[in-house]
Order: sequence, then structure tokens, then C-alpha cells
Amino acid sequence: MTVKAFRSGETSPYWSKDPYKEAMSVHDDELRMSFSMPSKGGGVTEVALQIADDSFEELAALMLKASPHAAIRAFGAALAAWQPEPSS
Repeated sequence: MTVKAFRSGETSPYWSKDPYKEAMSVHDDELRMSFSMPSKGGGVTEVALQIADDSFEELAALMLKASPHAAIRAFGAALAAWQPEPSS
């Protein structure tokens, strides 16, 4: 999986890609994208974005806009591999 994190700011007006630690997972029934980056004052800053399911349709539309063929292949593969959890 490839997730790219870039950073910019007041003291760095251009977008740079440092060797960040990046990950995607599911947390509390939401899609989570997280990464860590070196902070200006030393140490490491951890950042996590959680995308709730009410945003999945918009996310899927953006994926289709970015790369229709790759998005359709990804949706098909995910649906083929999906195994619903048994209902309680």
C-alpha cells in the first residue's frame, strides 16, 4: 500500500516529502490514515486522519476521478475478497 504524506508550513513554503512512517487501517469502524514526521523542535509528530463511513461515497468518487481504471479494479478486488462478519 502506498500512502504519501507531504508537509509545508510558514517556515517551509514548499511541499516536501520526508521519510515518514505511513499506514492505513480501520479504527472504531472508520478508515484511518496515519503518519509520523520529524517536528521542527525535535522529536516526532504523529498525525491521524479518520474518515467516517458517511464520506466513503465522496472518497470513492474522488478515487474514480483520480484514476478510473485503478479505482474500478480496487473496488472489484475488495468486493471479491470481502467476507461479511456474521450477524449477532
